[in-house]
Amino acid sequence: DEKVKHGPLYVFSVFAIITAALTFLLPETSKHELPDTVEEAEMLSKHQNEELDSLQQYTSAN
Repeated sequence: DEKVKHGPLYVFSVFAIITAALTFLLPETSKHELPDTVEEAEMLSKHQNEELDSLQQYTSAN
């Protein structure tokens, strides 16, 4: 009866600890410029893809 009474507390605590641990896997963004709109995000993504393509072409040529 006592274990059942504290069951939700244990479940909530375990999920909170797992969530806290998983936040360490998130990327660091404090010194990066982040887009404000979806359009800016798409433009940033296209720009990064173009840079990656040019880098791949450069490395495959050498």
